[in-house]
Amino acid sequence: AVYQDSTQYLIASKNPMLTTLIDNDTLWLKADTLVSLPDTGDARNLYAYHHVRVFKSDMQARCDSLFYDGVDSIFHLFENPVLWVDETQFTADTILLYLRESKLHQVHLYQQSLIISTQEDTFFNQIKGQNALTQFVDGKVSTMDLYENGETIYYATDDDGAYMFVNDIDCENMQLLFGDDQLQRIVYKGAPKAVVHPMRQVDHSSLFLEGFKWLDSLRIPSKYRFLGLPEPPPLPDSLATELPIDSLFNDDFFKDSTLVTPSSNSNKLTSNPSEPTSVDPKDKPRKRKKRNRKKGKLRTAATSKKETPDTPQKKLNSTSSAPSNGKMNTAPVEEGDGS
Repeated sequence: AVYQDSTQYLIASKNPMLTTLIDNDTLWLKADTLVSLPDTGDARNLYAYHHVRVFKSDMQARCDSLFYDGVDSIFHLFENPVLWVDETQFTADTILLYLRESKLHQVHLYQQSLIISTQEDTFFNQIKGQNALTQFVDGKVSTMDLYENGETIYYATDDDGAYMFVNDIDCENMQLLFGDDQLQRIVYKGAPKAVVHPMRQVDHSSLFLEGFKWLDSLRIPSKYRFLGLPEPPPLPDSLATELPIDSLFNDDFFKDSTLVTPSSNSNKLTSNPSEPTSVDPKDKPRKRKKRNRKKGKLRTAATSKKETPDTPQKKLNSTSSAPSNGKMNTAPVEEGDGS
């Protein structure tokens, strides 16, 4: 990477990666070359060239080049862009992503816009227009507006998610209103041509709009695949209840440490030996009662009646003396990260 202090110009090549936080979630961006330039105030613009890939837990994208406007918080995707938001795929000649308060607010599709969604890769909902505008509320699709040559193929479902029929609608302009991740209503702006197909009386393989391409094979499924890391093995659901905590770690991990586990009447795991823990009064050790024994006393030089003046008197206790700081000496505790 090369950075110039005078111009604040930054260029990075050889597979650079940028990370940023959007909606409390990390967004990763890779490209062959990244260029960053200052803009108004503290804002910076970003240019990404060739083999651009974007990954976020609920959003992924691919394109050949990208521009990010740091002032208006807009991503511009060029050259065969593909955007996935949850289970919805967006394609067009150019795609713009608008952010508001670090959250996805709008997706603008320009020229040959096509939106596809599916639940099980069998029946595909399709929405097409020359241009399209999708608005999001709390990360969910709220409305879709189609401009010029609007077409839709949409599978209607009942409250239990069972398919009922297929809507095949053409209209110059239309608006689709969504709620609970389902299409609730369509507002037509012009004279619509609508056909309703019963599920068992239509050839579903023929219900594909012109330009249909399901590009799920290009989608990066996880952050591990995006970062080139091996996928972690899945943990069984019963792991936390059926296996003891010691079995989660290698035996040598706590070789020189002390693992403090919770008592049967406490739900807290205490890793600090000096931290007080609540103990049931019934579990406290009982004091041993003193008994008067009739056996003779053990006499030593320190306990005889006649003591030498140079030797101070000392008492022999049955327990070891504690350190001067009043704390028990234990091995240090290291907290494992569970990996």
